[in-house]
Amino acid sequence: MDVRAEKEGEFIELFDVYGELLTENQKEVCRSYLEYDLSLGEIAEDKGVSRQSVSDCLKKSCRRLKEFEEILGTIALKKEIAERSRKCEEALFAAEGAEKDLESRFYSAEENGEAFATLRGALADLKRITATKES
Repeated sequence: MDVRAEKEGEFIELFDVYGELLTENQKEVCRSYLEYDLSLGEIAEDKGVSRQSVSDCLKKSCRRLKEFEEILGTIALKKEIAERSRKCEEALFAAEGAEKDLESRFYSAEENGEAFATLRGALADLKRITATKES
């Protein structure tokens, strides 16, 4: 596993969620690497160990964090909730659009109903007038 590649994405997210479950030494090394952006050499010098030791610690920590996620699934659950929330927002937006469309159709039908009633009244008046003239 390339710890550098993990640094920007998954490793940071895993550390944010599960970092407190690591040993104190693992937390310190991960925090130095992820949060303070120190190089392996800088961390090694600070801790008085080899670069390889720091690299091994980071790899082990990352593996451990992945195990926590496999067991607990917190990140996967958060992503699923976010996706469902997004779908609910889309459905709500579509429902609001449909509601506005139905409302406008209702008012249009209501206006058309009034127009038809006026036309029926005018037609009835016309029939009376023509019936009166014929008699």
